[in-house]
Amino acid sequence: MASGGPGKALGQSLGVDRLRRPIVTVREWLDLADLGPLKGPLSPICDTSELSVSQAPEPSIPSAFNGALAMRYFISVAMLMGLGSLPSPATANKHCSTHMYQRADASLVSAAGGWGSLLRHQKAFGSCDDGALAEGYSDAVVSLLAHHWDRFDELVALSGRNSNFSRWAIRHIDASASAGDLKQVVRNSAGCTGSAKRRAVCGEVGRAARDALKD
Repeated sequence: MASGGPGKALGQSLGVDRLRRPIVTVREWLDLADLGPLKGPLSPICDTSELSVSQAPEPSIPSAFNGALAMRYFISVAMLMGLGSLPSPATANKHCSTHMYQRADASLVSAAGGWGSLLRHQKAFGSCDDGALAEGYSDAVVSLLAHHWDRFDELVALSGRNSNFSRWAIRHIDASASAGDLKQVVRNSAGCTGSAKRRAVCGEVGRAARDALKD
């Protein structure tokens, strides 16, 4: 290999003087190496994050393999730079920004203590309901049903004014929650009494907990 390493070879072949301009943005780095555009959750940071020209892969490697190697290299560097902490497509979408997701995650603990605060949190951050946040919602819902059954009527009342809330809560009674808590929910929901609405919600809660225990 020529003195100076692959970065020098790439810089020379692309007209980049690594001494006068040793740093390029990630998008320039990919374009110069003829690797095509980077798509996915890391794409937005291409224009602001920088890499050294000397870090580029050897340009003599066949293009298909070179592209795959360079992409693996870039992802590794991104993780070391802290860029790998960006939410994945499962947690971030056009309706839930990175900042919004972080706010939702940070505020869930304080919102999980009651049905009213959980409803407000769900209304504010419902578009972020996926990934780790979704599991947090499941823990909150199942914990309330297992350990605070005396508040069950609050869920029923809130569901009367917010028809989707009970469906959302029941959807979050899933296998990601503690098996012990799910068993307690089954016990709590056995033999429900009261209004037709209360019995209906209670029955759905019990069925969801039993189904989660089977998963």
